[in-house]
Amino acid sequence: MEAKFEEVERNLAHCELKNGDIRKQLDSCLLLLAAGNIDPVLGQTIAEAEEQNEELQNNVMTVSRAVLEELGTFSKNMSAHRQQLQKVMQKNNQPVMQSGAAHCGKRAVFFGTRRNGEGHGVCGGTAAR
Repeated sequence: MEAKFEEVERNLAHCELKNGDIRKQLDSCLLLLAAGNIDPVLGQTIAEAEEQNEELQNNVMTVSRAVLEELGTFSKNMSAHRQQLQKVMQKNNQPVMQSGAAHCGKRAVFFGTRRNGEGHGVCGGTAAR
């Protein structure tokens, strides 16, 4: 049992020595990466990553401006179409409303003369007298 314990202690000492060497190498590598402005995770230079981010932001801003311009144009077009539609509706509804008012007046006169001028809810509530 004691021999086994001594062997484990030797292995531990050997592993600690290797671990120290590996840590020194890691520190050297990190220093080299830092000196070269290289991101240790991405493997790219930090300036390159910043450039890509800036380019991406510029692209997003360009697309956003284009979309806003298109929305503005769409809004103007819809406003013009709305005005045209209102004009057409007014033009088409005016004769209909005039004929409806005339019909309502005729009904009011008819019901008013038949019932001695009493209003009976004809065309909007009461008959015309």
